[in-house]
This record gives sequence, structure tokens and C-alpha cells, in this order.
Amino acid sequence: MKSLIRNNINSMEGYTLEEQPKTEELIKLNTTETPYPPAPASGAIMNCLLNDAMRLYPAPVADQLRKAMIKVKETRNHLSLELMALGFKVIPSQANFILTSPHDKNGEALFKFLRQRNVLVRYFPAEKTKQYIRITIGMEEDMELLITLCKEYTTHHRVK
Repeated sequence: MKSLIRNNINSMEGYTLEEQPKTEELIKLNTTETPYPPAPASGAIMNCLLNDAMRLYPAPVADQLRKAMIKVKETRNHLSLELMALGFKVIPSQANFILTSPHDKNGEALFKFLRQRNVLVRYFPAEKTKQYIRITIGMEEDMELLITLCKEYTTHHRVK
């Protein structure tokens, strides 16, 4: 059976990611987009809004994203260990948040305690989740403040 794909098309290579320039002197333009310019009115608006940083492709291996993900993981693990040392139950997580239950299993009281100190966490009052709060992993200094407040909570809310 004869192929319906022309030989010159069949021999072409598909799109491959290229390494990004590692120097400030070179600017790699987005060259894989449509060869036709936008309508004049659209082009004028985009020229007002765009800056040079928007003309570069992101790194194909997502270096910045990978570093941020590693930092979230390290911070999450540190927070989990600190909370467990306080007697909190921490549900294992690979996400950017943890579910934790304080030593007294009163998620609502911990939620209110933190809210009074301007720390925002999530609380779900359903029967299966009412002992937990959901903590989104943030900056290290924010998590250290949270740990300090959880220590304060445990000293003021002793289990009888």
C-alpha cells in the first residue's frame, strides 16, 4: 500500500526542545509560533503590555520550578517533624499542604487559636475531618511562626 505522506514530510524531524542561552547578551525569540503577525490593533496593545522577559522561552527542564518544588518538600518535611514532636498527628503528604491534628484532637480550637493570631489555615468541620486543620506550605519564616504558635497552643491546651 502506498503511503499518503510525502517523502519530504516523512523525513522531517518533529519539534525538539533546545537548550536556552545561558548568557545575558543573547535573546532567544519565540520562533515556533505562527509566522503571521497579529492584527495591527492587537499588536499595538501587546507592544504596550509585553516586556523583554516575556519574549524568552522558559527553561525546558524547568530549573526554577524544580528548585521551588524541592524547597516546598523540605519545608513540608521540617514542619511535619516539628508538629509530630509536639504530639500532633500528621497525615503523610506529597502535596503543598499537610493535614494535621493537634495533640488534643480539637482542630476547631487550633483553627480559632491561629486565626486570632492572623494565621490562616483551613478547617473542615465534617465528622471525619473536624480534628484536623489543613496547612498550606509557605515560606520558611512563616512556617517557623506557625511552629512557635503550635508550641504555644500545646502549652495552653493540655490534654487532661
